[in-house]
Amino acid sequence: MVRPPPPASIEVLSAARDLPAGATLTAADLATTTIPTSGGPPVALGVDDRAAAVGRSLVGQMAAGELVTRTRFVPREAAEGVPTGRVAVHLVLADERAAAQLSAGQRVTLYPAAGGPPWTRRALILGVDSLPDPTGCAGGFTGATPAAPGLTVALTPEEADAIHAGQRANEGPIPVLATPG
Repeated sequence: MVRPPPPASIEVLSAARDLPAGATLTAADLATTTIPTSGGPPVALGVDDRAAAVGRSLVGQMAAGELVTRTRFVPREAAEGVPTGRVAVHLVLADERAAAQLSAGQRVTLYPAAGGPPWTRRALILGVDSLPDPTGCAGGFTGATPAAPGLTVALTPEEADAIHAGQRANEGPIPVLATPG
């Protein structure tokens, strides 16, 4: 009996065990899985990408055996995490304490600090500024006004336009309220 050859396959990275959101990957967290190559190149990272995956933090939890992809990582910088068709926008937070409760990879609803309906829902956070220096030293100049904490989010150009529509050059950025979800 003649049998067809086995399908072409490739070795890719997968989670060696269940991993929580925010986990920083180590070599022990990564396993190798063989998958068929039919249907085009896999989105999973290949075994040659192991070194690039180690040290990266996860946006969300991963189940044991789940394939490791670049979209599972918290962006290292804002531009790295901007999805196609979106722009990275830095926004100042109206409530400085909110910065400590937000992190890259979360989704937030953005509201005008002055009140009103949300500008957008489920905006992806690309980065969060730390709280300003409480000593009043900003940029090395004693007494300089520290920048307010903020976040960088991925928005559609239309969402960015809506948020910045009321901004005036001499009044600085419009503060926003951000709530998880």
